[in-house]
Amino acid sequence: MTSLTYAEWRHHISAESSKRRRVQDPERLRDLVHVDSWRRERFLAATQAPRFLALRQRRAVPWSAHTLSEAPEPGRFAPVRTAATGPRWHARLADAKPHAKFVYVGTDPLRDQGALEDLRACEFARLHRVRDGGVLDEDMVLESFLYGADSIVLEAALLEDAQLAHLRAFVRELGAAVHVVVRQAADAARAVAVEPEAILVDARHPFTGQVDATLHTQVLPSLPKTVIALAAGGLDTSAQQAGIWTLGARGLVLGDEPAAAVDWSASALHP
Repeated sequence: MTSLTYAEWRHHISAESSKRRRVQDPERLRDLVHVDSWRRERFLAATQAPRFLALRQRRAVPWSAHTLSEAPEPGRFAPVRTAATGPRWHARLADAKPHAKFVYVGTDPLRDQGALEDLRACEFARLHRVRDGGVLDEDMVLESFLYGADSIVLEAALLEDAQLAHLRAFVRELGAAVHVVVRQAADAARAVAVEPEAILVDARHPFTGQVDATLHTQVLPSLPKTVIALAAGGLDTSAQQAGIWTLGARGLVLGDEPAAAVDWSASALHP
């Protein structure tokens, strides 16, 4: 995939959101989505273990042990859940269920070939669903919950400080948790400042796939103990995964590489 700047990515996300507003009245979103403290309770329940695994669901990654559903192109905003498209469990995912607590659902059409309907398709995983799709405004937060998200990813690289703080507060008002994604060391302090429930340190570039091999080492030890730290990107071997725990991560996100087998055994939770 062609590399994009974060400004270009933000522009694309904003354009896609504007298209949806033509068929989904923003005022109607506010009528349909209400405060629900159980969203945060589900987050707290998912993070009780000293260490836990999470996985990604991205249509851009071919159907494999890493994905929750087999979803051919059903039309960008068409329902994914049909007899023809799934979701269908891959046999290996049975091994993931005792250990995986979150599923990060990629809903961005450009990066993930995803759609909001993928959140509903992942309901059957019985995991805490996190919308990972470049949320930029209140309407995108509301539509996330309408489609079944339990918590929200905010991309630090896509948001100014004031926007990040405002959306963090808005999500909290609706009773949910925020995961702030840090893709560069300079964004770590900005993420900590808004006091999210979780910070995901993702070393893999969202478009090129290149991995910043130093990011986890730079950022994870600096995060306060009050925030739940997760790590993703470039963690395809057991040695790399073991090193993440020693840096202070509580969670490990797997499923980036379609060619790599995921070790869902309990040994992945111990250094």
